[in-house]
Amino acid sequence: MKIFLSILFISFCSLTSLGQSDEPIHITWEDLEKVEYEDVYLDSLDAWFWMPVFSDHILKYDGSRVLITGYFQLISKRDKNFWLTKDKKASVGCVIGDNPMLNIDVSGCRGLRNSDSSLEITIEGKLRLNSDDVYRLNFILENPQVVKK
Repeated sequence: MKIFLSILFISFCSLTSLGQSDEPIHITWEDLEKVEYEDVYLDSLDAWFWMPVFSDHILKYDGSRVLITGYFQLISKRDKNFWLTKDKKASVGCVIGDNPMLNIDVSGCRGLRNSDSSLEITIEGKLRLNSDDVYRLNFILENPQVVKK
């Protein structure tokens, strides 16, 4: 009986781990466009802001390791503050591309150099969706690193 239960337990563990992967999920800019915005008044700043309401499609990626390809923009060299953009033509003075809400904070990204902004790169990190802090972007990659230039 102990052998039967042991085999059953091992089989169960094997089957439940088949669908799980340690590989990051490749997301696209189109995935990130699935956001609506609502006007919210913040008393502390005495101002109205567009706050994101993420779709279920995006919410499923929150907290997951993801890969995304784009172009980086150096925001602050001293602070190692970088943004990833969809549009190669975005400039530091106006890092908006097609959609001003579609930039990803990849601050502290390992493997970036100032000269990389014209190259298409793929970055991996843990996606965090931000709908609370008006001083940060809506999309943040934690522990970002370049995986392909």
